Amino acid sequence: MSVGICHNGNLINAKSLRQNLEKQGAIFHSSSDTEVIMHLIRRSKAPTFEEALKESLRKVKGGFTFAILTKDALYGAVDPNAIRPLVVGKMKDGTYILASETCAIDVLGAEFVQDIHAGEYVVINDKGITVKSYTHHTTTAISAMEYIYFARPDSTIAGKNVHAVRKASGKKISPRKPCKC
Repeated sequence: MSVGICHNGNLINAKSLRQNLEKQGAIFHSSSDTEVIMHLIRRSKAPTFEEALKESLRKVKGGFTFAILTKDALYGAVDPNAIRPLVVGKMKDGTYILASETCAIDVLGAEFVQDIHAGEYVVINDKGITVKSYTHHTTTAISAMEYIYFARPDSTIAGKNVHAVRKASGKKISPRKPCKC
């Protein structure tokens, strides 16, 4: 099966998963932790790609989002703590898109549809869009770095405008010298 994958984040158990996969005969072509998820999916005994994806997502640990394109569907997934954001947008022609920030949807002139939450994955195919959970062991812990460094100020993460969060944070950490912004 041919697939394309995008990954934002860090798989903290990639080294041990990789070692186990190599013992099973997997051949890696890079040092990227992104390659680990594809080997897990490929080696799964699950009857469908979606089931193999869910099984594989339960094995990886860390903060991540994935976007995976197959010939039949576009999949997106968020780690069980939602450390990295993933949003769904819809283009004017009805095409769905995935992005790590709402500003990417805005730049394309698309409409924001929804956030994908901790432990969820989305399937976008000819039947439409479906959001499901691959685990119920979730605790939302969005990385503070998303708000203070990574994200553009015109983005919204988990319903909160990045610029507004930055201003509020600045006011909280400098009570002796209030921000005049």
